[in-house]
Amino acid sequence: MIRPAAILVLNYNGKDLLEECLPSVVRAAERAGPGHSVWVVDNASSDGSREYLRREFPSVQIINMPENRFIFAYNDAIHRVEEDLVVLLNNDIVVEEDFLMPLLEPMEDPSVFAVGAKLLCWDRQSLNAGRRWGYLRRGMFFHDQDGGGDGEVARTLFAPCGAGVFDKQKYLEIGGMDELFWPYYYDDVDLSYRAWKRGWTVLYQPRSILYHKVQATIGRIASQASIQRCNRKNNLLFYWKNITDRGPYLLHLLLLPPRLLKSLLLFRFRFPAALWMALRQLPEALRSRRRSRSQIHRTDREILELFAPRNGNGSRAGG
Repeated sequence: MIRPAAILVLNYNGKDLLEECLPSVVRAAERAGPGHSVWVVDNASSDGSREYLRREFPSVQIINMPENRFIFAYNDAIHRVEEDLVVLLNNDIVVEEDFLMPLLEPMEDPSVFAVGAKLLCWDRQSLNAGRRWGYLRRGMFFHDQDGGGDGEVARTLFAPCGAGVFDKQKYLEIGGMDELFWPYYYDDVDLSYRAWKRGWTVLYQPRSILYHKVQATIGRIASQASIQRCNRKNNLLFYWKNITDRGPYLLHLLLLPPRLLKSLLLFRFRFPAALWMALRQLPEALRSRRRSRSQIHRTDREILELFAPRNGNGSRAGG
């Protein structure tokens, strides 16, 4: 029997998005049968979101955050639900009414940490998030994706924290999302990568389909330039925290100075700006690195051999 899930929808000043997207989530929970609950984790909205929810969705429970904690509000909210499984959704996502049960089915395997859904763009056709691959190249970490091939459940490097289901006990045991990556990006990559290192499994379920209004929330509070800087900054922090195999780590350190010099000579300042931001968090990254070392059961090589992307003739890409 499939265990019931708590569906947690993250919201910050997204009343219009809740009007557009939340009805599909409520219908999906009802269709999946009794036992499933729907919650909105509200990050101190000031646009009437809470009043709207109480008026239009009395069955939806609200978890009120005292301030905007971005996606890290889940770390607090997850303690408030009783269910063993938690589905984490952004407020800018519409779900297919039958999305829930296919997403929950693989969680019956006790080795599974999380399962990510297939995320399409608002046009209902373009892929937004699918099965994730990861690889190291010239001392940097990269990740990419595909649509999941033949439609079967498959391993994935990470499950999006706004479009997936997580084992609550494992989530708490691993420490949840690391605020090293505040305010956004790479928090979910880091979470699943730590799960893989712990010896658990992360899966992709292409039969669970969601539709995403991309950056409908973040785009309201940050410019594209600042979003890109944060993404690059957190890419560096991810490497410093998580890549523990000696060879790739030393190569990364060796290539940082020439990479910085090249950027400056070409008057490309995004990487220098991101590096400066990351260096300011270096002590915190090293503390997180030390805390994680005791939980390592797989090497980086063992993990990334599962996820290196392949080119058209079936050979490894990137090197």
